[in-house]
Amino acid sequence: MRYEHFDTLDSTSSEARRRATAGDHGPLWIQADSQSGGRGRLGREWISRRGNLYCTGLYPHDGPMAQAGLLSFCAANAVADLIKIYCPDTDTRLKWPNDVQIKGAKLAGILLESVRGWVSVGIGINIHFHPDDLPYPATHLAAHMDIDDPEEIPDARAMVPLLSQLFEQQRDILRREGFMPIRKAWLARAAHLGQKIETSSRGQAISGMMEGLANDGALVLRLPDGGIARISSGEVFSVAGQNRKDANAAGN
Repeated sequence: MRYEHFDTLDSTSSEARRRATAGDHGPLWIQADSQSGGRGRLGREWISRRGNLYCTGLYPHDGPMAQAGLLSFCAANAVADLIKIYCPDTDTRLKWPNDVQIKGAKLAGILLESVRGWVSVGIGINIHFHPDDLPYPATHLAAHMDIDDPEEIPDARAMVPLLSQLFEQQRDILRREGFMPIRKAWLARAAHLGQKIETSSRGQAISGMMEGLANDGALVLRLPDGGIARISSGEVFSVAGQNRKDANAAGN
């Protein structure tokens, strides 16, 4: 596996796209200490000052685009496994489609981009700090670690090889066994499973009971009339009865 480290980039995902456009489809992991133009899903800004993890894995992909999309669940499982190493007693939850949470607060997010021939998986993890001026709860890894010395807080650059190995394990399972074991592991940590949630898909608000994931990664909701809705793309804003929260994705 190749790793490239930068002091500053506009965005690790943007750098991955530039590499792919130039003909380098990886495998390659790109990490930056800071980003001047970190971005998330739907072009949202991602605050990217030094101390946190900003990285993107670039891989060749010649299969269906729908198959590439399943890698976001591989990445979520990998991030959850990484957090378990540093915070073994912490209950990490995965919020559809691309957030990783601790105690309902966002710790990390995933930005997947794919074009025929390649796919990139951007991952942002709050390690030393989290922004305070957000419309949703956020947290950082060090706040949940049982440490006495700040020097014990993991270094972002040192975490990338371990994260890439965990992602490779998930990617290998997907390649050999299909989505079912990935889906099972994701659902074991799913936030809001069995709860009433509010979603937005293609500008339409939908409420229902979260029943799980479909075989293609779509969110499955049980509607008030008993019907089933499959949400292939969109946002989970809140658990019904709580304040509406913006489901911003991590930017890389």
